[in-house]
Order: sequence, then structure tokens, then C-alpha cells
Amino acid sequence: MFSLTLAVVTGVAILLPGFFAILLWNTRARRYAVARPDLPVNALSVLAIGVAVSLIAHLLTGLAIGLVQTLLIDVSRFLPADYRTPAVNPIGTLLIVAQGGPKAAALSASDLVWGICAPIFSTLAVVMLMADDALDVATEGWDFGGHGWAYTHIIKPTQHGHRPIAYVLTDLQHDGLGVGYRGVVADIRQSSDGQTQSISLASPARFLFELKPGTSRRWTPSSEPALVRYAERPVGDVISLDQKVIHDIVVSTPATDLLRELRDLDTQRQHG
Repeated sequence: MFSLTLAVVTGVAILLPGFFAILLWNTRARRYAVARPDLPVNALSVLAIGVAVSLIAHLLTGLAIGLVQTLLIDVSRFLPADYRTPAVNPIGTLLIVAQGGPKAAALSASDLVWGICAPIFSTLAVVMLMADDALDVATEGWDFGGHGWAYTHIIKPTQHGHRPIAYVLTDLQHDGLGVGYRGVVADIRQSSDGQTQSISLASPARFLFELKPGTSRRWTPSSEPALVRYAERPVGDVISLDQKVIHDIVVSTPATDLLRELRDLDTQRQHG
């Protein structure tokens, strides 16, 4: 019974890097104002990714430890027995313990200790990699989270120091005029299939808009369809709009410095 329990615990330890990778990936997905349902750990595809990450992490850790063992093998001969380099690679120790049998019973206490430390080292390596901003640079252009347009127009600009501004046109329309809101994108919630469920805007302003159709006439100049915005009015600090009232979303991404300058000019104008 003990050997079976130990084998199960060892199997879980082997999968730790993959589980932490999925957990941190879900956490990273919330950093840039765009949220989708977290990757479900019980989904077959997610489990496959977790197992693959664990195997790669342990493979690289085993190679690194094996290289260190090779370099220190001569030095360890002059150390006391308790401090000598383990004869078995700790990653190999994990596999032996998971299999059980005579080989597992023949492992020394020091080999078991190193075997326990091995998945911890692998997990720490995965955590450091997932927490590093360099991962954003390495994966730039790859929409692993499946955010669609929000990745291109919100997540990527935010990673490069921009503050996306959204113009939300609502279904609240009457006599050709509609109600719209402008503000800095604070949060967007997407469903599992990528549909926008809600959007929150910081420093919002409400405006009226009119959609003018284009004209094509034979003897007079043609005109393109146009969106005409009328006077804006601030409406508070944050506003959240549900998908039931959202008709269209238009996003622009001015640089953060330019946005700060515009706010300073607006403040000076209000106090001038």
C-alpha cells in the first residue's frame, strides 16, 4: 500500500511543472485587461499540454543535472559520503520510485532526497519562465489565448506601452441618433468562443453619434459613409457596458506618453 501511495505521489510530482504552467498561463491572461474563461485543467487538450510541459521541463532539468554531475564527479570523491554527488540522476530517481520494485527499495536516502528536489527545481524553472516578461517578447504574434481581435488591438499595444481607447456605439438609438461612450479600455470579458460579453471603460465620456449613409449620384459628388460624433460629456470614473447594448466597438491605440500630454492639456484648459 505504501509503495502504491508513494508511486501516486511521485506521479503527481512529475506533473507539477505542467500544472503550474497552466495556472500561471491563466494568471498571465488577466494582465492586459482582456479576460476569457480559464483553461480547464480537466480538458484533454490542456492535460496534454501540461504533460508535455512537464516532460520537457524534466528532460532539460535532467540534462542540466547530468552535466553538473559529470563536472563534479571527481570533486565529490574527496567529500564525505553524505555530500557526494548522487550516483543516480534525480530525474531517474523519480522514474524508479514511480515504477516501484527492487530498484526503488535499493535507493539510498540521499538519492530519495535529490529525487524529491528534482521536481521542485523543474517547477521553479517553469515559474521563473512564465513570470518573465521576456516570454511576451518570445511569443509575440502568437495568440495562444485565442483572444482574436482583442489580442491584436488591445493586448499587443498594451505590452508596448500603449493605452487602447475604445469608442463603444450602443443600441440605444432614436431618430437617427445613438448614444456612445469613449474611454480607456479597463477590462473586456470574452466568452469561450471569443464573443465580447462586456467592456469597461475608464474616464468615460458619453456622446451622441449619427451614422450617415454614403451617396452615389451621377451628377453630384459622391460621399462616403460617415460616423458623426457630437459633444462629449464625462460620466464618471468607470462605466461597464453589457453585450446586450453593445452595437459596435472601435479601438484606437495612442501612445501612453501622448495620452498623458493630452490629459495635461485638457487639465490646463479646464483650470485655465
